[in-house]
Amino acid sequence: ERGMGLACGQDPYMVKSICEWVRAAVKIPFFAKMTPNITDIRKIASAAKEGGADGVTATNTVSGLMGLRGDSAAWPNIGTEKRTTYGGMSGSAIRPIALRGVSAIANALPGYPILATGGIESAETGLQFLHAGASVLQVCSAVQNQDFTVVEDYCTGLKALLYLQGVEALKDWDAVQNQDFTVVEDYCTGLKALLYLQGVEALKDWDGQSPPIPKHQLGKPHLPNFGKFRDEKQKIIRENLSKTDLLETTTIEFAKRPANEAKRVSAIKDVIGKSLNTIGSYGELDNKQQKVALIDDVSFILWD
Repeated sequence: ERGMGLACGQDPYMVKSICEWVRAAVKIPFFAKMTPNITDIRKIASAAKEGGADGVTATNTVSGLMGLRGDSAAWPNIGTEKRTTYGGMSGSAIRPIALRGVSAIANALPGYPILATGGIESAETGLQFLHAGASVLQVCSAVQNQDFTVVEDYCTGLKALLYLQGVEALKDWDAVQNQDFTVVEDYCTGLKALLYLQGVEALKDWDGQSPPIPKHQLGKPHLPNFGKFRDEKQKIIRENLSKTDLLETTTIEFAKRPANEAKRVSAIKDVIGKSLNTIGSYGELDNKQQKVALIDDVSFILWD
């Protein structure tokens, strides 16, 4: 993002002007896509309507940070400095935000066409957007995750939901999620474990509590994990184990005794803000250092 689409979408005057330009240039209907990265989406929708847009799409992607690994490095990251920036998040994660946007616009501009998008992953979630005031549904992430057959599933499911609403005996049906406060204890225990693991030198290549996954690239001396190769690999592992004295400290990782001790366990205050020096604007990224997504043909894992 270099101050173009997102920046324009946050300014009512620019939205109105752009819609006026489009309206003057074409005779076909057009919808202006709303950014959710704004305090009051209703002002932007009103500006689009005043500019001649036949309707609005709500919403576009939400600016977000994908994730931070256990060692504080961002994923994905760019270059030797491992820098990252904020990108557009879509799919079911933004559905509550999209529902808010659709309902806010529908209340502010009664009868104005709204094309809903953002987390429509089933007939039930599609019905939620219709209830919120949308008149048309747009699906993208769900199709990418599966294929276009999901559209037929949505249509069939929506018909079933509309039918069930007419059955008096099923009026109290709904999806109920139950949760309790035991997760808090789990979070505390897990956080203590993560801080401890960061202090163990031998585990620096771990991502949180997950051990490193060896890469099985073509040309490297690794046996594939299927068929006769898997049997051969298991045979080698058994032979190594049979030759190992598990009570003796050796160079073999799985046979080390005693366990690795942490040199220093970080406190919460030590890790607060640890990733901030690598997070910045798009302009701070080095465009000469490109990332290529590769799928390992043995483990079927996406490597960055």
